[in-house]
Amino acid sequence: MEYIIEFRGKTKKYEDSLTQEISTLQEFKARLISDVVTGKIDIRDIEIPECEFVEETVDTVNDESMDGMGGETYEE
Repeated sequence: MEYIIEFRGKTKKYEDSLTQEISTLQEFKARLISDVVTGKIDIRDIEIPECEFVEETVDTVNDESMDGMGGETYEE
């Protein structure tokens, strides 16, 4: 039980950290869009580099060494 309680605490800490990062990035995105729309940032001379679309695939990992969780399947 102690291991599960400790694991849940660590998981919650990481979840809170990621939630804060996502929130900060969403605020940055909104601010950037606003600045471009209002003309505070001039993007007329910015060149967009050519890129190639690569289709992503979902890999399934079956790693028994993941913190003693042994045998579960995780999707990325």
